[in-house]
Amino acid sequence: DVQWLKVGRGIVHKEVPANKKTRIHLMQVWLNLPKSNKCDEAIYQDLSEDKIPTRTIKSNGEILAKIRVISGKSDGITGPAKNVVPIKALDITIKKQGFTLEEDIPSNYNMFAYILEGRGAFGFNKQILEAGNVLISHPVSDDEDIASVLPIQNDSEGKDLRVILFAGKPIKEPVVQHGPF
Repeated sequence: DVQWLKVGRGIVHKEVPANKKTRIHLMQVWLNLPKSNKCDEAIYQDLSEDKIPTRTIKSNGEILAKIRVISGKSDGITGPAKNVVPIKALDITIKKQGFTLEEDIPSNYNMFAYILEGRGAFGFNKQILEAGNVLISHPVSDDEDIASVLPIQNDSEGKDLRVILFAGKPIKEPVVQHGPF
């Protein structure tokens, strides 16, 4: 499940699991809003697993990769998260060792990918990254109609490669924290 918020003028929050027996994996990502939206009302979107579309790549009946599309698009599948600026957010699992997923990223977007599990080769230079590493990429063009491709290959022996990917057009505005409250 994903909890997707637009904080706007602010929220007060804390993370307390409803059931302490349930094991959860929590990842918090805070993205900057444009100045024109910083005083908007907060909006909470509860995106349960069944509401997040999954793109599945198969070959001869074998599942090679699954891409959960949280926000933005992946190969024509649109995620349910609503945003004031375009954001691509994907939960990628590459199951087959050696399989390479090619994901389109608009060339005018910043991008970061956090490796949750496994080991992978990223980009055309096949940079090796492992669980806990982050890949960061900056825009390669100002043209939003040109897509750049990010190759991601599972380089894990007998394990899945799981990556959380975020991409968005830079808003080029300062980050304001701790207010206004």
